[in-house]
Amino acid sequence: MSLVNWMWLLEYGRALSYEYAFRYNKDHKCRVVMEWAANSVLPSLFSRPGGMTPPPLVINSNLGEHPILLELFKTDPILSHREAYKLKVATIDARWDNGRGKPEFLA
Repeated sequence: MSLVNWMWLLEYGRALSYEYAFRYNKDHKCRVVMEWAANSVLPSLFSRPGGMTPPPLVINSNLGEHPILLELFKTDPILSHREAYKLKVATIDARWDNGRGKPEFLA
């Protein structure tokens, strides 16, 4: 893992932690660990130089019959994750309480 990836991971974790605190009015237990890691892990521990590695994609096997969409999902990590999220939301009782509305991409 590169240092850039590590820094991104910490920021992502902090954002999730803040969102959790906003929604549930309490801190998630991992927040303390993330803050410790942000202040304690030395940059010299990261052996891989360079920048951010490409984010992973979510590929839905049901898209085989839609080659244009499949090709788009292979190149756009945000779109691929949003589509996977849409499929998941369709199978559960999803609610948007505690101050956040339904994400625009689900409308």
